[in-house]
Amino acid sequence: HTDCPALDAVKLHASLGARRQEAINALRTESVHHRAKSQSLIVEICNKTDNHAKVFGDIVLYILHETGLYNSPNKELVQKETMTALESVIPRSSMDSFVGQPDTEKVKQLDELWRIVWGIRLFNRESHKGGAGVPDVVTELTSLLQTTHATCEQHRDQSTSTCEDYQAVLSPETKLDFDKAVRGRLAEEYANRRLYQWWVARLAAQVDEALAETARMRPEYETCVSEITKIVSGSASVPKSQIYPRFIELSDKWDALKKQLTTVRDIKRMLDLLLSAHSTYTVTLKPSLVELARQALGRLEQPPPANPLLLEREVNDAREAHGCTYHASLPEGASLTHGGFCVVSLALEGVPKAAKVEIGVLEFQARYYGFSSEKSMKLFVRTPERFTAVLSREVSPVVMAWIPVLGLEAELPLEAYLTGTRQKPVAPLPKEKVDADTQTGQIPAYKDYKYQWNEWELRRLALKLADLRNKRTHSCQTTLSHFRRENDTQCYPKRQGTTQTLVDRGTQPAHTAQYIAGLRGDPDSRLRVVRVTFDE
Repeated sequence: HTDCPALDAVKLHASLGARRQEAINALRTESVHHRAKSQSLIVEICNKTDNHAKVFGDIVLYILHETGLYNSPNKELVQKETMTALESVIPRSSMDSFVGQPDTEKVKQLDELWRIVWGIRLFNRESHKGGAGVPDVVTELTSLLQTTHATCEQHRDQSTSTCEDYQAVLSPETKLDFDKAVRGRLAEEYANRRLYQWWVARLAAQVDEALAETARMRPEYETCVSEITKIVSGSASVPKSQIYPRFIELSDKWDALKKQLTTVRDIKRMLDLLLSAHSTYTVTLKPSLVELARQALGRLEQPPPANPLLLEREVNDAREAHGCTYHASLPEGASLTHGGFCVVSLALEGVPKAAKVEIGVLEFQARYYGFSSEKSMKLFVRTPERFTAVLSREVSPVVMAWIPVLGLEAELPLEAYLTGTRQKPVAPLPKEKVDADTQTGQIPAYKDYKYQWNEWELRRLALKLADLRNKRTHSCQTTLSHFRRENDTQCYPKRQGTTQTLVDRGTQPAHTAQYIAGLRGDPDSRLRVVRVTFDE
């Protein structure tokens, strides 16, 4: 299918979803590697107790690793400024007190140390007194947000206008004269553009959220810098209990801005992938057709405004049968199901229309449904189960492209296939009534007592088998082999009838027993030892 707009939309959605998952996995992997390296450095610092100079150097490396400047291009200057900032917090002469502490206290102080040192370096950069290698996160984040926001707004407006053109052409009210094949093709192109517009709107919403978050965090960062400036400039000697928490706060706010920059970069990559995904199909929508559709819609009479009381009465009459509840407006904090589209138009026309909230909404099974017209709402009230079960095992390409837009991923059947991909219909399983005997005897146990679930044990057995294969013998061995085969010496003589001893009969050694006599009886009897030998 090289010229199928609906399948092209599905491929676009899959590629964007895979790109997002790759970004999540890469961020998780980077975080795991970072924590593993940090733990290794902490263990190395805690184990060194004799050489204080090496402990100081390891702390510097730990700070560079936590700040992300371990492989900075200007590494020498970065290390020099880091060592200077660290020595202002904990001098080299005071390393004895640090080394003599327990490991738990060392870990706690290391976490505070790198944040304090990083706050000092950030303040020096804002004061134009250093800050080598420190990236300008605030400026880069602001610039990237502005360009990304402008790009999203431009393409969102363009995609919205294109979707409105397709919706006008496909509207039944226009009564345009084109056959079913042309209408199906336009419906596929409309689904493709609607999915594209959904992704652009989704990324634009994330950019708007990032803009609002950045607008909140940037003044807080600048305020923290100005407060530190007032404290430092107001006195020549500032207590550590007053200035160190400020440096830690500055470090945390800069770290939040850096994470925000990482998020915006991922959004920008997603947007670039979305814009670079060229469609492989030929656009069949002509401007003349759009003009005819808009002229036809302009000649239509506007329907009278909805009567909420009448609609509520009709819905309440069928409430006991189908359980629908009418609301004149969408309740506060609630959202429309299926992305704000009318499911009745999807089921009847194959193309969902945007719901009109001004005619009211229906609540069915704890969900709120919107409709494109009063007629669609009345049809839904009669048989809601018909329209709520949108997906089945056989899904058309157009519906497949609409699934992300309508939020139907969770309702997709476990076994689904595209329409036309199966040559034979799925026949129901044959049913047959048979008699079954009750099991009276013992059922043999099917247990594998040699089953191994441990991966390392399986590896050990595999190595053992591989080692045994290297020790097997071959018939082509040389005469110098230890396990050589010599057919001329393979003789087995018959057993002789007699034994190879001088006495040709069985022998048994004599057994000697020793007793003490005279322990009982006459008081005048004498004790004596009796030794008896048994030959048989």
